[in-house]
Amino acid sequence: MFVTCSCCIVSGRVCYSMMWALQLICWTVALCSTSSGVLARFQDHSAHLIKRSAQSPDPPENVLPKLYHLDIQPYLEEGTFSGSMRITVTCKRPTYNITLRAGENLQVTDSVVKQTQTESSEDGDVRVSGVRRSNDDLLILDLEQSLVEGREYQLKIPFSGSLGEGRLSGKFYRDSYIEPSLGDKRWYALTDLSTSSAHNVFPCFSDDSHKTPFLINIVRKDNLSSLSNMPLLGSQDIPNKKGWTLDRYQMTPPMSPSSVSIFVSNFKLAGSTIIQNTNGPVNVSIYGQENLLGQLPQVSRDVSTLVKVAQRQFGVSFPLPALSIIALPKEYQTATNHSGWGVVPIQDNHLNLQLNKLYSSIVDQWFQHWATPQHDPSTIHVKKIIADYVYKQYLSQVSAGKTYIQDDLWHAMTLAADEEEGFPKTLAVKTIINSWFTQDHIPLVEVNRTYSNNSAIVEQHILSIDLIPSKKDDIRWAIPLIYLTPKNLDGDTARPAKWMEQETQVELSGLPSAEDFIIVNPVEGSLFMVNYDMTNWNLLADYIRTSLQNDSLPQIDRVTRTKVIQDTFNLAFSEKLDYGVTLNMSRALQYERDNLVWFQVNNLILHLRTLLFGTRAGDLVQRYFLFLLNSAIERGIPNAPDNQEHTLCKLADPDCIRMLTSGTDEEFDYGLRAMLNKTSNERLRILRCLASGCLTSSERMERFENKRPAVWEALIKAATSPYLTEKGYERLESFYKLHEGEFGEQEVLVKGNLRDSAHLTTKWEGENLPTIVSWVQDNWDGNRVVTK
Repeated sequence: MFVTCSCCIVSGRVCYSMMWALQLICWTVALCSTSSGVLARFQDHSAHLIKRSAQSPDPPENVLPKLYHLDIQPYLEEGTFSGSMRITVTCKRPTYNITLRAGENLQVTDSVVKQTQTESSEDGDVRVSGVRRSNDDLLILDLEQSLVEGREYQLKIPFSGSLGEGRLSGKFYRDSYIEPSLGDKRWYALTDLSTSSAHNVFPCFSDDSHKTPFLINIVRKDNLSSLSNMPLLGSQDIPNKKGWTLDRYQMTPPMSPSSVSIFVSNFKLAGSTIIQNTNGPVNVSIYGQENLLGQLPQVSRDVSTLVKVAQRQFGVSFPLPALSIIALPKEYQTATNHSGWGVVPIQDNHLNLQLNKLYSSIVDQWFQHWATPQHDPSTIHVKKIIADYVYKQYLSQVSAGKTYIQDDLWHAMTLAADEEEGFPKTLAVKTIINSWFTQDHIPLVEVNRTYSNNSAIVEQHILSIDLIPSKKDDIRWAIPLIYLTPKNLDGDTARPAKWMEQETQVELSGLPSAEDFIIVNPVEGSLFMVNYDMTNWNLLADYIRTSLQNDSLPQIDRVTRTKVIQDTFNLAFSEKLDYGVTLNMSRALQYERDNLVWFQVNNLILHLRTLLFGTRAGDLVQRYFLFLLNSAIERGIPNAPDNQEHTLCKLADPDCIRMLTSGTDEEFDYGLRAMLNKTSNERLRILRCLASGCLTSSERMERFENKRPAVWEALIKAATSPYLTEKGYERLESFYKLHEGEFGEQEVLVKGNLRDSAHLTTKWEGENLPTIVSWVQDNWDGNRVVTK
């Protein structure tokens, strides 16, 4: 039901934004003070953390890895892979066996152990008497003679295994997509590793206790390409193996086995930029399907900007000479909590402008790989609460090869926080964090002001998803209450006026006068929505609109402005707010010249349009928002997106429809390419334009038919989008029963839409459509928004 970029709630799943996550510690460790003293105190308290992490044990330690040399060859069509792992090790104490880890899906039948430095040819080989498998995926090489302390040896272990199917395998997997222009099925293979799964791809020592350099060679078919952690060193044909090529990559810095990144596909390079650092240049590249190449060059520039921001925040240059972003088709989901080192996969329709999703993956390059947590299960919690100024202190002291322990980190942070005035002394940092990250819900904060005495009653509730009331009523969060007023609009320096220490209700006093608004949770510092009394909503809407019209008034920053507008939409979608408030807030959009605000809000507008599709309010609302967008464009939106025309098409702009329905063949082809170059969620509305009378010639029909996979996907979406009326639901249910099993890859989509429609009946229509129709008719005359 919810559509938002920063706290996306879709079908009951909450997607936490890293841009918010990096702010969370701003609640806990000295949100009330950004002075350098906090950094110094945290550095003092965290000294023992660095010391302990350097002494992390790694049983067994009879031998330690010095260099991994990995050769791997995926067979995409067959769903298998094979390879060879050569590990240079140092013997720490005499032993008759070597213990590694290898997943049960790996087949290991043979191995060779050689001494790398020998005084005579006779003592070079160490015979392996047997290869044993044990519990916990242990691989034990039994030796006929003892290894000698202080000497180096090389292990050579051939292996083979099966590629995982789909993105949630948590190892080396393959997936497929349909190439739009030809309709062919294409495969790609990608590693998705956590600290507990690297040994499912290749034999290695305990996954992340020791960081070791890697030399990686990838064997792939001639018509494919590969990517890995480091830049390509060279490629060569393989003798006696026609049609196959060996790609050799530069040696990595010391890294954990879980940081190994391997990607094999037919993707093409779309663009690249260079970041000049003191330790050498960093090449930032973007790869994708051939039909998407036109959209992607800007992404490499955006990523470069984000890398520079992260470098400034963390005080550490990007640790690799290359960073590759791959735009994966369909809905990319990872089984782990982080991206690969140097190779970042992301869903293709999350690339443009949704920079928070990219930033999350970029932060991983330092947080998950350069400095690695000792136990991965804690990562999801630690990662989400370390703010830039805390983590900067940590990274500046920790080099590659160190690991940290979560409880040590909590302790250091709590000691620093305790010295800060304004931090709740009754709450430990860990308690605050756990109140958020052990829940599968997010809170709704209700603010009801008492204007006669400048106070407010603030309550927290569980935010219900998909209009279904939550069965849980005992969840409470530790929430910092930060607010802005017209006299203080700087959200970056605002401090908590009060904490809700897992209380249901608190009172805020000392608020501004009745003529002034307040904004709780500015700059999206926390993951919760805020609902106000009607008077405060009206004050907010009037100020945002007036400040955009009048340059002499200080503006609310664009992030906070976007959040306020998003909250009105999402609260209305969840039936916590009257749609009249949402539409009243939308009046300001005709003056909104910030492209980022429009990009974020556009998704919400289109979601509302989809909800209303086929109802008496649908066309009216579509024309109203088209008017707002055109008004903003006429006033000039700086740095307008390349897909501005497509946004107009989504809202059925007459010029766009004219081009597609009665324009030249060149214009028709432009529209068809636009549909194919868009991601699945954007194809539907362009398809409606293409199909509404434009297929008037056999040549156009043939070109349309040649794009069958993408067209089929869009047609299914168009025919089965969730309905809001009981009659619409009955039609969809009858349609599905009649054609069940005939939808191919879109079967899951149809079932999901049918399920969603079951929740949206005439109750929604009766309660909301009259409000929406009445507001638009009363406040918009077709040419202007009426000012009352």
